[in-house]
Amino acid sequence: MTSTLPQEAITAAMTAHENSFIDGFDPDIQMKAALTAALPFLPVQGAVKKLEWTKGVVDIAQPHPGMKYVACSTTPKGSWAWWLDNAPETRGVFTSEASAKAAAQADYEARVLSALEPSTERELALEEVKLERSIERWRNMKPSEVIKGSTAQITYALEDARKDILALAATHPSGGDRHGE
Repeated sequence: MTSTLPQEAITAAMTAHENSFIDGFDPDIQMKAALTAALPFLPVQGAVKKLEWTKGVVDIAQPHPGMKYVACSTTPKGSWAWWLDNAPETRGVFTSEASAKAAAQADYEARVLSALEPSTERELALEEVKLERSIERWRNMKPSEVIKGSTAQITYALEDARKDILALAATHPSGGDRHGE
């Protein structure tokens, strides 16, 4: 089964689960740590409320004071139009009442969802990426000098680089997995 969870939520949960072994093997602690770590990365749950249409000469839906969607039959015969009152650019004509009202619902949902922001917890979690080396140290690092070091020094540099790349990739919405690998 394919997961619909954001990769950053999965990564945070897995990291917290692995780190919870430090406190011993307690499934309750591990589960709580994993869920708590994933929570800031999960999308808002719920759905936009359906428009409630009042039938009349024209059908009207008023989801909020001052916001009025209108749907009515129009020409050519059998067609239906919808629009958001005082926003003529939203007008659309469809072959059925259901299609016109579905388009109005889609417009309403887009307007509601566009007003939501990511959670503060998520933004803070993304800022808290812990790097093995500071960005300044990486800027000053010269690969041609690193390869002159001992095998151990080269190994440590590569391990730090790998950890930092994975930490940064985990903050990317795709989890850094651009090629499905």
